[in-house]
Amino acid sequence: MEIKKDNRKVQNLKRTKLLKKYNTEKKENLDKVIEELKQKVLAKTQRLFRYRRRQNQYYQNKLFRTDYKKFYNCLRQTYSSVKNIPDKEEVENFWREIYGKEVQHNAEAQWVENQYQQNRSMERSPVCEKDADALRTTLNWKAPGRDQIEKFWLKQLNSNTSSI
Repeated sequence: MEIKKDNRKVQNLKRTKLLKKYNTEKKENLDKVIEELKQKVLAKTQRLFRYRRRQNQYYQNKLFRTDYKKFYNCLRQTYSSVKNIPDKEEVENFWREIYGKEVQHNAEAQWVENQYQQNRSMERSPVCEKDADALRTTLNWKAPGRDQIEKFWLKQLNSNTSSI
């Protein structure tokens, strides 16, 4: 019995302290205080979310500056969580539906002819050994050239001819 009385006394003390702290004597004022506190909690959670997102951005920027390979590996790991791996037959059926059908495209499309006319003056320049060596020594994901093609993709080109 004494424990219950002590708990009631403690609860009453807490209630009176809170009422004095927020200057509330009526239920209407108490509802306003509760709403204000809810909004404050929501604002703090949003602030914490922005802080964590910014910290992650700082970490990724630092990682990219110091070790860009590790940065790209981290990006691949976070998005490559596949839970249900499809069977071989499912994958084959999926791609067969997309690429297995014979499709006729409009060979006389106007935009194709326009592109051909605009780029007729462009010549195919032969790739010399000096250019190939320069391409091999460049870093893959650093600033692309005027064509906006990343060096990684240029390195992947396998051509049997001497021009690109």
